[in-house]
Amino acid sequence: HLARETTGRITLWAEAAGNEDVSTTRRLSLRRGLAVRAGLVAGGLPETRVDIRALGRVEAGRDLVDILPMGATRS
Repeated sequence: HLARETTGRITLWAEAAGNEDVSTTRRLSLRRGLAVRAGLVAGGLPETRVDIRALGRVEAGRDLVDILPMGATRS
């Protein structure tokens, strides 16, 4: 669906759990976000329509990448 649309962006919110320093977990989050973006691009979504927010270590301690469509907020 996203690849068929000609407008709109999505945001990837990447988090990483762990006891490492913030810089290490942020780099891990970024690698995960880039991997998800690569999959979306392989499916036909232009790379320029994907924003990545690499959060690194957060209080919730989750390992995840959320895909948010344009206009959606994260709770």
